[in-house]
Amino acid sequence: MIKLGRGEGNGREPKGRECVLALWRLCAEKCVGLRVAPPISLSVCPRSFRALFGSSPLSFPSSPLRAPLLRIGEQWHLPRVLLSVFSLSLPPFRSLPPRFAFSARPAMEFHPLAQQAQAAQQASSNADAAAAAKESSAPRSNSPAALAEAAGQASHFRHPGVPNRAALPLPSMLTPEQLASYDRDGFLLIKAKDVWSPAEMKLLLASVNLMDNWPDRAGEYMKYYEKDRRAADPAAAPKILSRIENFVQYNPGLDFLLQGDKLPAMCTDLFGEQSIMYKEKVNYKLPGSDGFAPHQDVAAGWWLYNQSIHVSCLVSIDAATEANGCLEVAAGEHKRGMMSPEWKEIPEETVKRLQWQMVPTEPGDVLFFDSYVPHRSAANATDKPRRVLYATYAKASEGDYRLRYYADKRAAFPPDCERAPGSNYEYKI
Repeated sequence: MIKLGRGEGNGREPKGRECVLALWRLCAEKCVGLRVAPPISLSVCPRSFRALFGSSPLSFPSSPLRAPLLRIGEQWHLPRVLLSVFSLSLPPFRSLPPRFAFSARPAMEFHPLAQQAQAAQQASSNADAAAAAKESSAPRSNSPAALAEAAGQASHFRHPGVPNRAALPLPSMLTPEQLASYDRDGFLLIKAKDVWSPAEMKLLLASVNLMDNWPDRAGEYMKYYEKDRRAADPAAAPKILSRIENFVQYNPGLDFLLQGDKLPAMCTDLFGEQSIMYKEKVNYKLPGSDGFAPHQDVAAGWWLYNQSIHVSCLVSIDAATEANGCLEVAAGEHKRGMMSPEWKEIPEETVKRLQWQMVPTEPGDVLFFDSYVPHRSAANATDKPRRVLYATYAKASEGDYRLRYYADKRAAFPPDCERAPGSNYEYKI
């Protein structure tokens, strides 16, 4: 057992630097994608916590050691309760301590397992390229994916296919049946009881409720509004909250849940390699909110950062039903690649051909779906909100672009409070 704080080794208390070095060695050797056996207990006193992270427990979510630490065994005792208390009791931060602010985390190419995964992925890519070179260049259909492939255009029009999960031997949080279902359909629904503990469920709901009345603040989290579709005069329709993005650095509870040891690990299983968060948002869909036209997330410029595929986790905050506009998906159609031109919704003739199915969810349910899955949702026709939390993940080996993504989005499509009067901003899809 390793203890940070009151040490037992040699009858003395370990120094702060010794704690850091010992824990770092443990992380480097054991914790990147592997569980530790036997379980390791970490008991952290405030003084050792400051020695390890250079700040208070509140800044723990942004530590570069955070992801490896969350993988250490099943019985670690880092102060999760502190994060819960802080997330519920503190208002949004106008200015953040330096160590609490996000910094770009590099892909972990230094680790041997990551190097093995990258080598295997490169070998697989080379084999796919060699096989593709032998095929005829004539398009098999008039779909954007087939036409792009025939013309030798960018690979983001084509689905990358089922991952080789044997390339990186990770412990699986998902069953073989769940992985097979995801590969077949492009999505996977897991009920709340199979993901969250009762305490985590309370933290999830309370942390989202905390943001409902956050004021608009330029340069921080990003709030967007829409017109109430119930208004008799659309020109005079009042604005209602549509969504909020870029918030985990201001909400420790959601940072803990979205970048902790559950959703990222499940996405790691789906990718077959280490995952990293790409973006996050809450779609509010308040009474009077409109729906979302049929589209694929990949068409919204997600290829711009040379990431091959993404997995989005829909976490239901309110019950999502047919009446309030639950998500609808087209199972198995992700394999066809992009069905629309870049930055466009799926054409109507294609929409009519697809077999759509509704996916109603209860609070806490999690729906995983990849960025090629066609999906849509109807307007909220009820008098209650239908809030949904989305966290999207990418492959860590393809880079951490979260900060870049939000910088680009803020410049091209800023939140309402940052818009210049008289300027027009186009929301594409």
